[in-house]
Amino acid sequence: GKFKEAEAAYHKALVVFEKAYGEDNLDVAHVNFNIATVMFDEGQKAEALPYARKAQQVYEGQLGGTSVSTATVLCMEGDAYRAMKEYREAEGLLRRCADIREADGGVQNADFADAIYSLAQLYVAEGKYALADSRFKLCEKIRESTVGLTSPQLAQTLEEHAALLKSMGRTKEADKLSALAAAIRRNQN
Repeated sequence: GKFKEAEAAYHKALVVFEKAYGEDNLDVAHVNFNIATVMFDEGQKAEALPYARKAQQVYEGQLGGTSVSTATVLCMEGDAYRAMKEYREAEGLLRRCADIREADGGVQNADFADAIYSLAQLYVAEGKYALADSRFKLCEKIRESTVGLTSPQLAQTLEEHAALLKSMGRTKEADKLSALAAAIRRNQN
């Protein structure tokens, strides 16, 4: 939880690695990604983007456009743009991330569930409720089978899906999801 200290250490490492290996090295990309991750966790999403982009460029150049590392950084960038309300930019990145993760691990994959969950949140923000609804449903099924019925991640997905359904006037469905999420939360305590 010492984000500032971690960020400072990564910045020092970045200088050393760039001098030793050059900017297009995978180790340099990993350090850029780590800096972006720390900044993202600190809530500095816009500031994290240049580091994420540098990592993405190297990952794509060295590992290819369909690597898991590329997908991870694409999701981070997409989530940053979504948080900054730059939805058009976010959508392309998140879709690409989801496609790579699905191709890599199939549909029953926790990483794929995370990507479509981000897409669902984006579609809610954009008012594309039908698209969000289908993504939430798929995410719920995947999370139930990959992280379990009592998972906090599943509860959160159910809660957000229920809120969407209520806004769509589908109260009966929303109430069922809310009740299931509440049961999961009670079980956590």
